[in-house]
Amino acid sequence: MKLSSFAHAFIGVAVSANFIGYTFASEDGDHLFVQGQYKEAILFYQEQLKNAPLSSQGELYKKIAIASYKDQLQAEAFQAFLLSLDLAQRKSSPPVSDAEQKVYNQALKLYLDHSSLQAHETAIQIKKLCDPIFVEHPDYYLIGFLIASAEANLGHFQEFFNLFYQSYQFHPDHYLAYKTKAILHIKLFERAREDSERDSQREKIFQNTLKAIEKNPQDETLYKLMIVYAKEKDKGAAVSLYLNKIIYNNIIIPRADVAFYVQQAVMENEFALAQRFIDKAKEWYQYSKVINSAQQFLDQKKVN
Repeated sequence: MKLSSFAHAFIGVAVSANFIGYTFASEDGDHLFVQGQYKEAILFYQEQLKNAPLSSQGELYKKIAIASYKDQLQAEAFQAFLLSLDLAQRKSSPPVSDAEQKVYNQALKLYLDHSSLQAHETAIQIKKLCDPIFVEHPDYYLIGFLIASAEANLGHFQEFFNLFYQSYQFHPDHYLAYKTKAILHIKLFERAREDSERDSQREKIFQNTLKAIEKNPQDETLYKLMIVYAKEKDKGAAVSLYLNKIIYNNIIIPRADVAFYVQQAVMENEFALAQRFIDKAKEWYQYSKVINSAQQFLDQKKVN
């Protein structure tokens, strides 16, 4: 099962193509980029990497990612961007002000609420809330994560790469940092041709998703990722572990995802667990056709 979009995983403000090279020579690469000569720009940045100090390599890989995406080389773009994050220079984060935290909490609530809006609509709502504030306070890096995600969901990957990279330098251990890296590895997993490559990407999906769960266990999409991308031999254990966590911690699941979890439990013959999950869902939603349908589905499977 694929997650065909960044599915509420990425959810900003349009940013100009602000390229800063580590030497005057890299400005030639920026000129090639502006002229639309993306392949030539990529080759130029790659040449710059050979002699670039470690402190400048992250920025150069980010440029390669942007140029690659513009050249419709999506897998190469995601690979280069992940490298740029590994090499990004960490910067001391300024204290998060009460004003920033308030807006971040409001935007995060929109980001996590998948009950009615589609990812595209959620992105627009987040931009509407955050854009004016981010223009006035470009050092609100937590908000920058959510704006970057919005840009990705709107298909604006140049803006996503720039904004996310900036926020990541200040908050590399944030839950959205780990979640976004997991989703980038999902993009590479979906494009992988060899089993060994898929296994490598799957492991990185798990590593980053687990870290994201540690930072924010209330984001229910993280549990869905762990189940969807589990190997078949591990699927039963994943379903049992994460459904029990959802029930025990009372993590409210969107109505639209109730059927998914019930189906996963039934596929693993976890009928009792599926019933406990449905009972919990009935506490969240007093009346729901989706839950009634899930109950009927489970009852039929029990009979069969």
